[in-house]
Order: sequence, then structure tokens, then C-alpha cells
Amino acid sequence: METKAIIPISGITKIVLVGITDFDTGLKGETFEFVLDASLPTVLLVPGGYANGLQAKSINSSLMIFSNLKLDEAKNDDYRFEKDLFYNW
Repeated sequence: METKAIIPISGITKIVLVGITDFDTGLKGETFEFVLDASLPTVLLVPGGYANGLQAKSINSSLMIFSNLKLDEAKNDDYRFEKDLFYNW
């Protein structure tokens, strides 16, 4: 499973993580909300097994995202869900 490190580069971004207990059915576990602000540098670690969604809260929002997987490997760990399935944006 892919682990990600997310760093805010500019602006403010809301990030929601949802623990997925079954990726085939989309069965969810706990939900966590974070607001990353580039003026308060931090690194958000997203462990494997979590779906994540992003929402820019300022016009100039930009993130740098690192993965523990190579690009070809990450393609095999890509799951898509409807945006409102786990969280009411």
C-alpha cells in the first residue's frame, strides 16, 4: 500500500483521510480532517490503507506530495471513489 507525505507549498488546503477497511466495497473506517497552511510548515503523513481527498481553501494553494512507491507501482494502488461517498464536502 502507498504511503504519502504531503507538504503545503503555498496557500491553505483541507485534506480528509478515510481509513478504508475494504477497498473492493468501499467500506470505511475512521475519518480525519486536516488543514495545511504553508505559513505554518508541516508534513502530513498518510499511511497506507487511507483514501484521501483535497480541497483548496485559497486561490494559490499548492502541495508537494511524496510517495514510498515508484510511479508504475502507484498506478496499481489507485482506487477511485465518488467524492461524497465518505465525506460531505
